[in-house]
Amino acid sequence: MRVLIVNGFDSGDDTLADELEHYLAGAGHQCVRTNLEADGFGRFMSAAERVAYHSERPLITPETQTAARQLLETQAIVILYPQRHRGFPARVKSWNERVFVPGVGFRFKPSGVVTGALDHLKQALIVEVAATSQSRLGELWGRVANHIHNRSLPGPTLARSFRLTSNRKCRAKFRVTDGTDSTTLFRQLDRWR
Repeated sequence: MRVLIVNGFDSGDDTLADELEHYLAGAGHQCVRTNLEADGFGRFMSAAERVAYHSERPLITPETQTAARQLLETQAIVILYPQRHRGFPARVKSWNERVFVPGVGFRFKPSGVVTGALDHLKQALIVEVAATSQSRLGELWGRVANHIHNRSLPGPTLARSFRLTSNRKCRAKFRVTDGTDSTTLFRQLDRWR
C-alpha cells in the first residue's frame, strides 16, 4: 500500500516520521513523505486561493498541486503534528484547507449534495503528539476521551472528515501520544493491508 506521511512538525523534527516510515517500509508499504513547513504550508489560504476555491482550478500554488497529487496517489495517510493549545498547528490547518478543495477532497453531485472524492483511501491515522511527561499521560488521555466524546478536538474532526471524503470502508483513527513510545502507533499500523 502506498502511504503518505504528512509531518506537521517544524523542519528538522523528523524523529517520529522517520520511525513510522521505517516501520511501514519494513511491513512492505511504499512511503511518501512531506514536511508541511518545508513545503510552504506555514501560512493560511491567500486571497487568490479563496477566489480560486470555487473555480474550475482551485489549486493555484505549486505546494497545493504537489500535495493534492500526493494525496490522490496514496491508499493510506498518516498526519503527525504537535499539540498546540489543544489543537493542531496553523500549518496543518493550512494544508487541510488548501488541499481538500472541490475535486480533491470532495465533489458536488448535480443536485448540489456533497460527496466524497477520496474513493481510493483505505486508511487514515491522525497522530497528535502532546508535550507532556509520561506521568501526565493518563490525565491527557482522560481529557482526550472527554473531547472525543463531545467532538470538539480538531484531530477527531479531521479523522471524521477523512471518513466522509473517502469510501465507507476507510478506517480513520485519531491517536494521542507523548512521542516517547511508538509501540501503540505501530500496533495500529499492523492492521493496515
